[in-house]
Amino acid sequence: MVLMGSIAIIQMTKIGTELVDIAEENISLTNMVTKITELQLDQNILFERALFNAVLHHQNVAGSLEHLNEIKNELTVTIKTILQDIKDAESFVARAITVIHTEEGKAEFKHVLKVLTDVEQHYEEIGVNSLRILDTAASVSSKQLAAEAAGVEELQDSLKH
Repeated sequence: MVLMGSIAIIQMTKIGTELVDIAEENISLTNMVTKITELQLDQNILFERALFNAVLHHQNVAGSLEHLNEIKNELTVTIKTILQDIKDAESFVARAITVIHTEEGKAEFKHVLKVLTDVEQHYEEIGVNSLRILDTAASVSSKQLAAEAAGVEELQDSLKH
């Protein structure tokens, strides 16, 4: 009976430790990733709106160039925010690795850190290419603009896998 009680206490302690890891680390990380995902959606919408205004500018629609520039400025801020949030998540995960209680949890967070590092590198490329395209959007043909935008779309799709 004492043996069974001891095993039960050990198991409960183990479950408690895992719950602490979930509450302190996993939930916080989930919130960070959710925020980054929402910002990436905002970034995609802004990029599409900017492309739309570039096409309108090609068709000589009044005010479209000014609107394109406003959106580009907002997009620049959004891209910088996303990159900073990714770096903040990387720092959080690196710290979490040192305080996670289980080896399984540490291994999981090491994998997450690698994925975040890869995402950061891909996202930097997306940001640079998006802004480069918008810098020239008013002066290139709609056909060229569409081809370059498709390249950014491919980069964005690579983040999904």
